[in-house]
Amino acid sequence: MNLLINAADALEGRSGAGKPTVVVSTRQAKNEVIVSVADNGHGMESSVLAHAFEESFTTKPAAKGRGIGLYLCKTLIEEIGGRIELESRLDAGTTARVCIPLRAERTAIAA
Repeated sequence: MNLLINAADALEGRSGAGKPTVVVSTRQAKNEVIVSVADNGHGMESSVLAHAFEESFTTKPAAKGRGIGLYLCKTLIEEIGGRIELESRLDAGTTARVCIPLRAERTAIAA
């Protein structure tokens, strides 16, 4: 859900050509399922992309984000043996790719 919200937020006030778009796709590759969320929004500079998964890092106004969404996504995905990757080009958009093993080693979560 966080990836969809981030993609939608990236489309706000965008000045790029074409219709604002978010594309969600899935596929199986080898022993994993890959879910991609791509937008044609603002994109990120490399300096921003380098910090995107850090806890409390955000480029959003205080009322819109607190910088925990991508951090939590990464933490939870890695906990089941998966990974998350971001590709982004400034003024062209961002793709978030979540790779989840088909037979993930699940860690017991304390209640």
